[in-house]
Amino acid sequence: MPKVAWALGAHLHRLPVGERAARWLRTRLAAWSEGVPDFAITDPHTDDLTGYIGLRRIHTRNAEVGSWIAPWARGRGVAVKALLTAAGWALAPTDHGGLGVHRIALHHSADNPASCTVAAKAGLLFEGTMRQAPPTTPAPATAPTSTPDWSPTPSPASAFPSHREHGRGTIPEPTGLPPSPASPRGSPVFDRTDLRTLLDSYLLCHPTENTRLAAVVAALDATPGTPDPVPVACSAVVIDRAHRILHAPNAPAGPGLPGAKARGEDRSPLATALRAVREQTGIHPVDLCLTPQHLRAPIDIAPGPGADNRAPGAPIADVRFAFYLAHTPSTAAHWQPAADVALAELRAKVADLDGQVTPLNASALIYNHHGEYLLHLRDMRDGIWAPGCWALLGGGYEPGDRTPQDTILRELKEEAGIAPQRLEAFLDEEVRDADGLTVPVRIFAALWEGDPSRLPLTEGVMLAWFPPATVPRLRLGGGTLDLVQRHARLAAMRWPAKALDAEPPRVRENRR
Repeated sequence: MPKVAWALGAHLHRLPVGERAARWLRTRLAAWSEGVPDFAITDPHTDDLTGYIGLRRIHTRNAEVGSWIAPWARGRGVAVKALLTAAGWALAPTDHGGLGVHRIALHHSADNPASCTVAAKAGLLFEGTMRQAPPTTPAPATAPTSTPDWSPTPSPASAFPSHREHGRGTIPEPTGLPPSPASPRGSPVFDRTDLRTLLDSYLLCHPTENTRLAAVVAALDATPGTPDPVPVACSAVVIDRAHRILHAPNAPAGPGLPGAKARGEDRSPLATALRAVREQTGIHPVDLCLTPQHLRAPIDIAPGPGADNRAPGAPIADVRFAFYLAHTPSTAAHWQPAADVALAELRAKVADLDGQVTPLNASALIYNHHGEYLLHLRDMRDGIWAPGCWALLGGGYEPGDRTPQDTILRELKEEAGIAPQRLEAFLDEEVRDADGLTVPVRIFAALWEGDPSRLPLTEGVMLAWFPPATVPRLRLGGGTLDLVQRHARLAAMRWPAKALDAEPPRVRENRR
């Protein structure tokens, strides 16, 4: 077996040396801002990076763990120690600073003896073998995948949302913190640990604000006797195409920004900000979209009155999120030039936000010269868009993507190893996410003449070619049928009529 087998991150090694660390760190920071905990494993003496461990698909108090160790750091117990440390934190109750999950599973190839040994030494119970499931790394296709897991005694429910996946239709994306459980008294319910994670991620991007937010850090690190949950206020910075800021003169929080204290029914700080916009200006989430510069991460965090005087119920911070105006609202609204924003630190942060709505998701309508379309059968799993349906390949914007074309080319390569022979924009459309925000999506038409059975599928169940006549008989996600039929009508003159006849699809399966 090659020395570097079972190591991930080959796409980073294809980058210039000077860009690798920055790309890796951007991806990890983006994951934390979206509620997906990633950790670097470092040498305790030199701080050199020796590996990675992270939690994924955290849903209904269950989670999956994945890791890799650099070849030069193997054989020293690094993976076992990292696994036990991450699991101990994730399984700990939230009132003890943990994640509060109930069960952690680890999936690895039975043909990888190192991972088998790590799982056993860490005390994972062997649960079963997914027979005929091919590994995700270049190894014998007959190697099954084993699934050990931790199943400790139940602990209080609190978890980050499931791993982000994108598709065409309503997109259940995470919002930076987990959905908040309802509070019988209507009090804010954002967890102290989750808020600290959000704040730490923000300070990593804005290190010069450590002094400014020191009181907020101290409030979050207060003794365990401090009542949880932690009260916060959340505001919205809404920017239109004329580079104006939405103004709410009677808003109780922020410098004229729509804002409110969190309530028990708010699923996240971002949802609180959207509620404030709706209640104080009449503008609904459907008229707003995320900005590519910040996505669901805060644009600004300011100390609140509770950070210093610890008054009962006083917000310790005002967490501010940026949105673009996607549609002209049906209600009258008050706007002010961005240059007139009262707070200097916020004024500087909105200076580069131009208010121009751009697609943050991209999907590919993949076709061949036989007139067939390549569709992707998605996992039957909670927390993702269109579970168990046939849909288009695609995904969402990530830091480093300059254009929607960059996004779709990266997604096709990562999900299925596809490099299309031809790629052109087909149309733009809009879908809604779990908070009701508009998500602009660019649909690309991609010519690809290949065999799905040779593709390294990393997500979903299978890929298959289908002629247009067969597509209506499938269980489809979102508007997939409409897209296929529209493209087929436009391209019919290019293909011979016989190419539209139904024939058995060519498939590639990925059994789990």
